[in-house]
Amino acid sequence: MTAKEFLQRFTVLQRIADSRLDQITKLQSTAQRTTSVIRDTPIGKASDISRVESSVATMHDLTAQFADDLARAMTARDEIAEAISHVKNDDERYLLELRYICRDSWETIAKRMNFSLDHVFTLHRQALKKIVFPTNLTVNNS
Repeated sequence: MTAKEFLQRFTVLQRIADSRLDQITKLQSTAQRTTSVIRDTPIGKASDISRVESSVATMHDLTAQFADDLARAMTARDEIAEAISHVKNDDERYLLELRYICRDSWETIAKRMNFSLDHVFTLHRQALKKIVFPTNLTVNNS
């Protein structure tokens, strides 16, 4: 694992959790629409009820998966924050925090730091070489 791959883990895991949350939200919306239709339908439409039950079961499973995804993302975030905290140069540390913890774009980082985009990229390359990794990870600093 390279330094960049290590630092990108939080972003990747957060995107997975966000996707799971989107799925839950869509299922909740569908369940609410279906429930209102069922209330207006005469009793005896078991297929509609089983679809709602299926949606609720799926939401329950997705919610459990979301909790796991979020826990993994937060663990990765903590490991990344710890690694970044060992970077001595303030500008490099700040850049890494903005990029890998706050998930800011390169343009936003350049504006916030009052640097050119080229300088931000140069600073980023320098900062990647200074990352201190958790001892349980195998990392390639290239």
